[in-house]
Amino acid sequence: MGVKLDIELFKKLLKEKQKADTHAMNVDVAIQSLQNICDHEWVSDPLAGQYEPSYCKICGKEEEKPLN
Repeated sequence: MGVKLDIELFKKLLKEKQKADTHAMNVDVAIQSLQNICDHEWVSDPLAGQYEPSYCKICGKEEEKPLN
């Protein structure tokens, strides 16, 4: 017999999703912090076209273009 989705199981799943979302947010913040201290080495993809921003080959951050 399979597992029946009842309210308790659903509550457990929602709690685990919340934990995963919190963990993912913490990882994003850590990556952004490391990108802020990276000694960027900007590269561009010649096949990407003129509208694709350059990116750092170390941390993957996209180079920000100044607004005109």
